Parts: sequence; structure tokens; C-alpha cells
Amino acid sequence: MNKSGIQDEHKPSSGVYTTQYMDRGKSFIGEASLTFEDERNQGRYSISGKSKDADGETTIEEGYVSYDGSNAWWKETNISGDVGLSVINHGTFNFETNTFSGEWTSSTGYSGTFTSFSLMKSFELLQQNPVESTKPEQTPVIPIVPVPAEIVDDSKIQDVEAEIYVAPVASSSSSPPTSTNTGTAANSSLFDQMFSGIKK
Repeated sequence: MNKSGIQDEHKPSSGVYTTQYMDRGKSFIGEASLTFEDERNQGRYSISGKSKDADGETTIEEGYVSYDGSNAWWKETNISGDVGLSVINHGTFNFETNTFSGEWTSSTGYSGTFTSFSLMKSFELLQQNPVESTKPEQTPVIPIVPVPAEIVDDSKIQDVEAEIYVAPVASSSSSPPTSTNTGTAANSSLFDQMFSGIKK
């Protein structure tokens, strides 16, 4: 038993409530964020918050519930959708099961009942387990390791060049060697010797 005269485990839970209600023969769903604050000098809890349903988003202007939950009501007004529409909800809270049973009446004269009104998640749990924003997957960065350049020994290059035979290129300005035309390989030109070898 606390100073307010009620058991601690039966105090109202501030949080997000899911709702289902009837409006002119049709069923609709909604959501209400309710905050309860103890008004000890008045012997009741105040109700504040906002809600969202088929008519748009609302803000709660005023509301109260008795310590035992048997007498509850709050007034909310639309701030989007059907702007200016006011609704008064009245009924009873069961603080042990965190549910509400009651009816609603709009400023346009329509009324209906709540077929379901229960706590989905308390603000205390929401603060302990905040919803993490989804982050895009990041491509892993693979570090680039520089490969040292191969150092070539100059002496090896010179040895390889010495083994490569480079044929001399005859100058275009020099005259071709004169053949004695004796018919022997010893007296023929280098070109004649190569040509006669191909013919063989």
C-alpha cells in the first residue's frame, strides 16, 4: 500500500495501447499513447497523451481516472484528418491487466464501444529497449598491401644481352658487295649463299 492508498502493483501503466472500436456498424483499429500522473491532492490520476485512428491523429486535452480505475474519462481533439473533431471516452480501467472497457462519443453525435483496449508496451520498457534504426549493410574494406618492386641485378641483364645475337643491319647508303660470279661458295656474296641454302 502506497501513500495514494492503492497497491503498487495495480498502478496504471503509461505506454502505448492498441485499440479496436465500433463506429456505425464497422470495426476499426487504433493506437493510443497514454501517460498517467498521480494527483495525490485530488485522489486520482491525470491522463494525457495522443492517439491515432481512422479519423486521424488526436491530442488529449484533459482526462482523469480514479485510483481504483472504476471511473475514467478523457477528451481528445483531432489535429489531422477530421481536424476539430472532439471525442470523449469514458469507462473503467483494470490496472492489473492494463486494459480499458468503455464507450466513446463524438462532437458530431455519433457514439460506439471499444471492443478491445490493451497495453502493447509500456514507456518504461520502450526506454530500456529502444528500437534501433536500420543501418545499411556496409561493404567490408579490404586493406591493400603494397607489393615491393623486384630489384633486378644489372649484371644479370648484361649476361642475358651478351647471349642474344643481334644481326647487323646493312646501311641503305652502302652498295651491295660485288660478286665475282665464279660459281663457288667462297667467292659468292652472303645473300647468294643464304639464297642457295634455301633452294637446297
